[in-house]
Amino acid sequence: MINGSLLEQINMMKAVSVVVVTTLAYFILGVVGLAAAISPGYSTIIWPASGLAVAASIFYPKFAPFGVFIGSFLLNTGATWYNHHIFVFALPALIAFGSTLQSIVAGYLVRRFVGVPFQFHRTVLAVRFILLAGVLSSLIGASVGSSSLLAFGVIGKEAFLTNWLVWWGGDMMGVLVMLPLFAVCFPHYFGNRFESTLRLLSGFLFVLVITIVLSWGVSYSEWAKQSKEFRTNAELLETLLTNRIKNSVDMLHSFVGLVKGSEKIQANEFDIFTNSVMQRDNSILGVSLNYVVAGEDIPSFEDRVQRNYPEHVFRVKERDSAGELKPATPRPKHIVVTFVSPFKKNEAALGYDVYSQSDRRIALDNAIFLRQAYPTPPLHLVQSDIGVLLFLPFFDRQTDAVSGVATAVIELDSLTETIVKKGTLPNTDLYLVDANNGASDPILVAKSTAANLSGKELVTRYDAGAFEHAVRFDIQVGAKSWQLYQVSDNYFFLNSSPKCDTFTSSN
Repeated sequence: MINGSLLEQINMMKAVSVVVVTTLAYFILGVVGLAAAISPGYSTIIWPASGLAVAASIFYPKFAPFGVFIGSFLLNTGATWYNHHIFVFALPALIAFGSTLQSIVAGYLVRRFVGVPFQFHRTVLAVRFILLAGVLSSLIGASVGSSSLLAFGVIGKEAFLTNWLVWWGGDMMGVLVMLPLFAVCFPHYFGNRFESTLRLLSGFLFVLVITIVLSWGVSYSEWAKQSKEFRTNAELLETLLTNRIKNSVDMLHSFVGLVKGSEKIQANEFDIFTNSVMQRDNSILGVSLNYVVAGEDIPSFEDRVQRNYPEHVFRVKERDSAGELKPATPRPKHIVVTFVSPFKKNEAALGYDVYSQSDRRIALDNAIFLRQAYPTPPLHLVQSDIGVLLFLPFFDRQTDAVSGVATAVIELDSLTETIVKKGTLPNTDLYLVDANNGASDPILVAKSTAANLSGKELVTRYDAGAFEHAVRFDIQVGAKSWQLYQVSDNYFFLNSSPKCDTFTSSN
């Protein structure tokens, strides 16, 4: 005889075995199901694990549901990480609860109204099995799961019905395909002996394989569709951004034309002209004409320009080591802000020697050498904004020496905000990068709010093909090129929970 203690140990081992086997089997079949999943990766056209869950709950109603819950929880935690690269537990737990409740209800209904051993040859019992285990019980998992996705913002209201139908159909197909298959493979449990077992098994496997192939085809078709939309959207952003920057460059050329067409420009003339031109682009904080002055000519230059500003004192100035303004120390070359518009907002910049700062000096030298427009890296501007200065030199018609530089002060947030609002995709990050800046690492000119990669990390991951979707376009900024990156870590990015869709400057 077996004593009570040993019997308890045997029962405990049996319970643990049932839970462990059910967990592993559910997880493995769930991975197979996820291979046929439709974005965002939780619902699928066939879910074989649902059939396993029902079968286990029919024969082991006390212990199998624990394995179903654990297997579903682990599987959906992994699916969440795979789709969103984060670990969350509340959503997988709710989905696991729905799957477990569905298996308990289905197991009870089958035992109560269909019975074991299964008698598939009786039409009434076969119809009961289809309705109770397949059609009705599957409503539970689909309703709990889809409602959980909606509550957590993974899907929107417009996608709820589609996701619910796919989920319900997947669970139902899993039960109706897998349970008869288990009956063929494990006749000892189901109490049936089939003739031509191999033929039946082959038929079930054929149906399963066809279903998975069709599911994969639908999934691939959706991926290809989203990939095309991803690239089309990036091309649109590239066109919009290029046109915005081209407008700024064209505006500078109009100022140079004003200089060439006028013998002696006055401050009021410059202000009237710039006000009409600047209305075309709200990203331009200000524009200026900066004339080249030799150190020994500063006094006479100040006297000449002072006549344009009777109510202000015009002095050539620069910043000291503490960042305070002071009179400029004479040097062979100064490039001085001589006319600026709008004047009130940019009055502090009047008389400033932009050539006195190294970051501006490099861009100025490049612009003069290339005789084209050239931008600075992102800067803290006098206006307390993050932006870039875009320089366009103009030259003396007699000597061909540089006479000055037309300058546009471009606020990066305004430059990029309008563009992103017109075409940001969900779960997509945007980066505007200056890779050719003379520094060791690429500089982020601007990025979307949710983007968290450095310039170096971005370029490294892009070159390694580490993104699910990624495109890069060159944005011509005068003689320089910036790079626009649109990247996503989501295999399906359209139907996943959206990120914040704003674009901000980076310093």
